[in-house]
Amino acid sequence: RQLESTPCVWLHPGLAARLGLADQDRALLTTALGRCHVTVRTAAQMADNLVLAPQLFGSALEAMVPGGPAIDCRLDKEVAP
Repeated sequence: RQLESTPCVWLHPGLAARLGLADQDRALLTTALGRCHVTVRTAAQMADNLVLAPQLFGSALEAMVPGGPAIDCRLDKEVAP
């Protein structure tokens, strides 16, 4: 598996579908720490109620992922203008 080079989030395909998202969609991740444009990645091995945002140094996710307990987030599909 390749390392991610752009901000992404991982989630279960069922959760993605409930949020109106699909694998490779672009979305806006918002938390109390800020927001970041991300690519949606899905995997059946993910818990069905969890959004995982890998810490990516040099990106907006570097500051958003404190490495501590889970934080609430919002994930909205980006719509082309």
